[in-house]
Amino acid sequence: MNLKHFFKKKVDLKKIEIRLFLLWSFTIFFSELNFIFYVFSFTAITRIIILKKYKRKVLIKENIIFFLILGYVFWNIISLTYSDNFYEGIKRIEKLIPLILISLVGLYTNKREYSLYSIQTFYLYGGLFSVLFGLIYTCYTFYSGNLKGITFNKGIDEINFLFFFEHRLYIGILILMIVPAIYNKIFNSKKSIAVLWLLVLLILLFVIYSTGARLLILLFVIISLILVFKELKNKIKKVIFFPLLASISIILLTLVYTHPRTNLTLHLLKNDKKLDKVDSRFNTWDSAYKLWMENFMLGEGIGDASSKLLEKYKENQNRLEYENQYNAHNQFLETSIQSGLIGLVFLCSILVSLVLESKKNKNTFNFLIIIICSFLVESLLNRNLGTFVFSYWTFVLSVNKTNARTIKINDSIRFPITFIIISFFILFSVFLYSKLLVFNPQKPNTYLTIPFEELEFNNLPKKNQLPKETNAAFILDKKKFKKFEYGYYLAPEIYSGFAQNTVNVDFGIWCYVSKDSNIRRLYIYGWDKINKEYKLSYDFKEKGSWQYLELQKMEFSGSFATGVRLDLYRETIELKGKVLLALPSFELKK
Repeated sequence: MNLKHFFKKKVDLKKIEIRLFLLWSFTIFFSELNFIFYVFSFTAITRIIILKKYKRKVLIKENIIFFLILGYVFWNIISLTYSDNFYEGIKRIEKLIPLILISLVGLYTNKREYSLYSIQTFYLYGGLFSVLFGLIYTCYTFYSGNLKGITFNKGIDEINFLFFFEHRLYIGILILMIVPAIYNKIFNSKKSIAVLWLLVLLILLFVIYSTGARLLILLFVIISLILVFKELKNKIKKVIFFPLLASISIILLTLVYTHPRTNLTLHLLKNDKKLDKVDSRFNTWDSAYKLWMENFMLGEGIGDASSKLLEKYKENQNRLEYENQYNAHNQFLETSIQSGLIGLVFLCSILVSLVLESKKNKNTFNFLIIIICSFLVESLLNRNLGTFVFSYWTFVLSVNKTNARTIKINDSIRFPITFIIISFFILFSVFLYSKLLVFNPQKPNTYLTIPFEELEFNNLPKKNQLPKETNAAFILDKKKFKKFEYGYYLAPEIYSGFAQNTVNVDFGIWCYVSKDSNIRRLYIYGWDKINKEYKLSYDFKEKGSWQYLELQKMEFSGSFATGVRLDLYRETIELKGKVLLALPSFELKK
């Protein structure tokens, strides 16, 4: 029995391949499970070789997208030849492997074998499951004390319910792609079931809103308006249609306007802040563009682009960008500095090919809006997370259109009901807990926007110096420190708020730095994120004692925050000694 006959009769590689892809559709939201993609690719390529599918005709119109992707990767590989840092270039090429594999599979596999309905279904429920998982994980960390950006005093509106995931924009892109499927359920189900899916959509909106990513909430609004417009324009009279669409638009755009980060951006612009102060991306784009102009046609090479960009930051005195080693934060510019105009032409050709494809598959248009907008603010293909997203959707959008069916409207309602019940229970409990246990100057606890270990009063050093019994926050994890010019810093907020009119704020906290601590500096601060900043430092001549640091009558209007900052030397390998914070005091007077 030859190998081909064995796999035909004994092992059904076709079923395995398709089921692996459906499994990947469900799990793609979790980067830890993306190994499933490699198993799928290996299975598909094995089947191609065994069945000799590589002999089939591939120079057909529907495969153009895959040839363009391979051309893009191939040109980046060529750019290695004029890169000095070959090792860095190999690391960058490694991140493009998913694009190579999905192109090979896309060229030779029979995409008619894949059911678009099954893919959409698995992807929809995988997306909702990932949101549910994010909510449960956030709830768990919230109650276990490992706050990671959650503070009781801020309440529910400041909690990122997707912080489990590695990058909010990348997970947001994947989650946004289930929005059209949910709208399809709303528009085509019975009224009672449509209401359930509408509640699911609202929960999804709240979770996306909680991430703080301006682009995600804006894209949600754009996609929603397009889908509502397409659905209603031919179903209701114009007299009703336009006022209804205007009302929906006002509601959705109000969400964008009131979004905390959008609101802060507008506030900064009103105060005549320069664009680079409003968003550091303007500095990265300026430096990346200038670097591209130095080698317009070929770029710096995929191995040298990153280091050359850092040199350009240093030359332009972009300290923040240099210290944090930012990439270009724009895929078009990133490609341009890596592989020049030729690489950019390949990238744009891929997108143009998708634009032409959008006439056949309505999902392509939604993906294009999301991916192009994301390309404008992030270097998506510089990360494995981004290449997996792009690879997956490129393949899905190439699946045979003649077999494409919309999501069924008569499937089980158990999952949406379960999703709604669990989600509302978590959101309501966290909201209630945050409101009942808000920041209270009289309550001896410390709330920080970082993970900390709570040290009980009996275990505190020199506790007789404190005015009352209290537990303290013990800072012990250097991994949470961020780089800056002179070393590393940590600046957790203790209070964050907004004042419509000018207010006087008093803020104080008890601080302890042990004699063997290698903390270089500790101070409390208050700032309005624009031009006002107040500081008071711990006296390091008296290390080994509790010191009460207090800022009085700080004047703020608009957004402001108070907190503690700790600095470490750049040469510091680990955090030594003890840094303790206890008994915060806060008062706000109009």
